[in-house]
Amino acid sequence: MDNTCYTINDVVSNPEIQTKKVGKVYYNWNDLEKLKHERMLVVYNGNVLDLTDFLSTAHPDAKYSNDLDNIIRNRNSLDITYSMSKNSNNKKAIKCMNEMYKVGIIGKTTSGCIISNIFLVLTLIFVIGVIIIKFCMAIIFSWFLKWPMGDRYGYIKKIITCYSEGHDGIANTLDSLSNTEYPDSLKLIVVICDGLVKGEGNDEYTPDIVIDMVDPGNGSSYYDRGPQEPKSYVAIAEGQKRHNMAQIYAGWYRYAINAYSRKVPMIGIIKCGTESERIGPNRSPKPGNRGKRDSQILLLGFLSRVMFNERMTEFDFDLFTKIYELTGVHADVYESIMMVDADTIV
Repeated sequence: MDNTCYTINDVVSNPEIQTKKVGKVYYNWNDLEKLKHERMLVVYNGNVLDLTDFLSTAHPDAKYSNDLDNIIRNRNSLDITYSMSKNSNNKKAIKCMNEMYKVGIIGKTTSGCIISNIFLVLTLIFVIGVIIIKFCMAIIFSWFLKWPMGDRYGYIKKIITCYSEGHDGIANTLDSLSNTEYPDSLKLIVVICDGLVKGEGNDEYTPDIVIDMVDPGNGSSYYDRGPQEPKSYVAIAEGQKRHNMAQIYAGWYRYAINAYSRKVPMIGIIKCGTESERIGPNRSPKPGNRGKRDSQILLLGFLSRVMFNERMTEFDFDLFTKIYELTGVHADVYESIMMVDADTIV
């Protein structure tokens, strides 16, 4: 078999030409519409018939009636199956022509595909409908129903990350957050100290400055509950530094109580490092320091485990307990987070 392209007439007239069936030729209705001015194509029982040569040739045989000729000419590029079934002679003739003039089959969607598409569309409508309804209900509740119910504001965490800042820088930031018009009972200030670090020109370590700003609740000038037990968590680091520990101090922002008589809940988190980092011959110059990104992920990871009811670390459980004891609400009640640096005034 060679690669020459032959016409159907060549194949019929020359039996020596070897052919090979490659596959079926499919037409769609748009194809028939485009070819209607060039060829006389009709569809019978799903088969596409090219009757151009048939109509251009005289047929003295009586079985090819004028009725058959008119049907074919008037229904160019259309389906003639029903029209052919009305007359027994036409029905016999079209079966013969189906064998002689078939050039392909009409592409059509099966019943299975139709059902699948309908199911897909209905599912899409249902999902989009649920999303739109939930969105509208949330808007209605937030804009109209929430205010009459006396809950205009939602709970918010205000996160401050520290490294080596001094007293004035941290105090200015906390003062600005405390003096916002947001209700004190709905906001929680969380200060995260990235390691036991003493900034240049500071008289105290940054964690000691933060701890001194936490009032345990009895109005004393220092945190009289004593040093908190360090709790373990997995840090963003490599090797042994993946294990880190942090202390959690809970109370009220002292300066807001003294200056404005406002009780603003405050949590101080001190990343203090493991015992080998704090004491011993291999003591680190900056115990617990893992970077600002670790400080942010420390809290976000905690919230993720709380929201999805996943297994907590020792640090997570201690923080969860102290937030509840301090504010009276669980950590998953908070709806939003605001993060600022320790030297920023809001």
